[in-house]
Amino acid sequence: MRKAASLAIPAWFNAYHPYADHLQFLSDLVTAYPSHAKIVTGGTSIQGKPITGINIFGSSGSGVKPAIIWHANVHAREWITSMTVEYMAYQLLTNYGNSTEIKGYVDKYDFYIFPIVNPDGFIYSQTTNRMWRKNRQSPPSGSSCYGRDINRNWDIHWSDTGGASTNPCDETYKGTAPFDASETRTLAAFQNAKKNSTQGVAMYIDWHSYSQMFFTPYGFDCSLSPPTELLSLAKGFTTSLKAVYGTQYTYGSSCQIIYKTTGSSDDYSYVVTGVKYTFAAELRDTGTYGFVLPANQIYPTGIETWAGVRYLLTNMK
Repeated sequence: MRKAASLAIPAWFNAYHPYADHLQFLSDLVTAYPSHAKIVTGGTSIQGKPITGINIFGSSGSGVKPAIIWHANVHAREWITSMTVEYMAYQLLTNYGNSTEIKGYVDKYDFYIFPIVNPDGFIYSQTTNRMWRKNRQSPPSGSSCYGRDINRNWDIHWSDTGGASTNPCDETYKGTAPFDASETRTLAAFQNAKKNSTQGVAMYIDWHSYSQMFFTPYGFDCSLSPPTELLSLAKGFTTSLKAVYGTQYTYGSSCQIIYKTTGSSDDYSYVVTGVKYTFAAELRDTGTYGFVLPANQIYPTGIETWAGVRYLLTNMK
């Protein structure tokens, strides 16, 4: 039987893809670059699916250098996010051998890139409801509404008011308790284990769409200002991104520039896990297409975002 052609080619970024193909893309990348990549599981969905990612590592091998952790497709309908982090994974691996800059990043850090951390919701957004946001958790007692917002379910200021919903039918429903979603509980365990290992965690980014914003902590308190270094890096990210196509991003504390959020992964990563370089992004656009960004914007989104990320990787201490 003839082996199917690899999906890990530039044409991958010309279209959106079903969930099974995303898994195949990661597998094909590992097959193409076995000495610098392997498949990794970062957690488990509420329906029991592994949260599959790719670990990209340099000359020291896997599990040695400080970790960089990226989550995408946290919210099911934000399809551009998985394509964008896959683009960056592709750049890291395909350029390792011919770019001293990229080799420097990969030899310095261990990348753990999870393109779809909400697989159940992502599949539902492809088969049933394109605008689905949450996971697919069963309704709590007394409700018929499915799903938790897995970016309001982390154990950080979860019980505060005003940053999430207590109504199971709302898109920002925070759940009945912190970490009552399998996705958040297991993803937190993964990153905390990395932080508490000899590796540590250097960076965490939570990738979302849309709005063209780049956030530092904090989401739970608008009176708290982020460290100057994080703001400086966020500014550099937006400047580098804009230099490619002129795409304008705003940056700053998420609470101060968009709205209050409680139970978010970036606040948890920064405050609880203790990841110094913690950010969150809202990718293209600003509402013309919103969540349904045309496929012809996958490449430019990937290219400009990668320019911003390269600024971060160069300037992190």
